[in-house]
Amino acid sequence: MLVMLVIWQRRAMNRSTDTLIAALAMADFLTSIFILPLPVAVSVPSSFLGEIYCRLIYDGFFMWWAVGVSIYTLALISVERLIAVMYPIYFNRYFTRGKTSIAVVVVWLWVILLTLNLILTCTVDGVIHACALSFSPAVGQFLGIKVFLTYFIIPAIVMILAQAVTAVILHRKSTKFMEGNVQKNRSNPSHNLLTAKNRVIKMLFVVVLIFIICWGPNTIAYFLFNFGFISRSFAFSNTNRILTLLAFYNSCLNPIVYTVRHPGFREAIRGLFTGSKIHGGALFESKSDQKVLPRGKKDAEDQI
Repeated sequence: MLVMLVIWQRRAMNRSTDTLIAALAMADFLTSIFILPLPVAVSVPSSFLGEIYCRLIYDGFFMWWAVGVSIYTLALISVERLIAVMYPIYFNRYFTRGKTSIAVVVVWLWVILLTLNLILTCTVDGVIHACALSFSPAVGQFLGIKVFLTYFIIPAIVMILAQAVTAVILHRKSTKFMEGNVQKNRSNPSHNLLTAKNRVIKMLFVVVLIFIICWGPNTIAYFLFNFGFISRSFAFSNTNRILTLLAFYNSCLNPIVYTVRHPGFREAIRGLFTGSKIHGGALFESKSDQKVLPRGKKDAEDQI
C-alpha cells in the first residue's frame, strides 16, 4: 500500500518502471488481502452459488491469481530494465506509460489462464455437500509440473538471464567510462546516469533473489509432493506451513528492499508523510530513461 501511495503521489511524472513497480505493489497488496482466512462453509449446496464458492473462493483462485501476477510482473520489470539498458533509444519510443499499462493487463489475463485449473478441478460433492478436488493422480502430476514450471522455473530463468545480461552491459559501459577517465569527474552527467541505472538494477537483483529464496522451497516441495517423493502427510505438516509462510513473506519484503536500497524512495516516503513538495521526475527511472539526448543514435546509446 505504501509503495502505491508514493507512486500515486508522483503519477504525473511516472514512467514505465514506476508503472510496473506500482503494478507489482498492487499484486502484493492483493495477495496479502486474499491470503486472509475466510470462514469455511459447513454445508455447500449443489447449486450455481455453491459451484461459484468452490471454484473461486474455497480453492483460493483469487489468491493464486494475485501471486502469479506478482511473479510475472517482476519478470516483466527485469525484461523492461534490460531493454532500457540495451536499446535506450527504442525504449523511450515504445515503452510509454500507456503501452506499459497494456502489458500489465496482458500479464493479468495470462495468469488467469494459468489458474484456470483451479476453476475446472474444484467442484461441489453432492454426497457430502462440500468442496472437493476432482482429478486423477496423473492430472495431479501434470498440474504439479505446470505449477513448478510456470510459477517458478520459467519466471526465475527469465529474471536471472535478464538481470545477468543487464549487469554485463552496465559493466561494459562502466569500463568504457573508466577507460575514458570519466571517473575523474564525478559530476559528469554520464557518470551520474550510469550510477542511477546501477542502483535500480542492484535493487531489482535483490528483489529477484528474495523471490527465488521465498518461493523456491515451496514450489520444489509441491512438485516433489505431487510425484510421491514426499509423503502425503507433508500436506498437513509444520514443514509445509513454514514453507508456505516463507513464500508469502515475499509480498511484504519488497517495500523494505525499496526503502533500504533506493534513496529516492526513502525521500518520497518522507515527503508523503511530511507533505513536502515533490521534486524530480519518475521515481525508479534515471533521467536517461525519461529523455533522449539530442545526439546521434550511436553516441546517445553510448552516453546512456
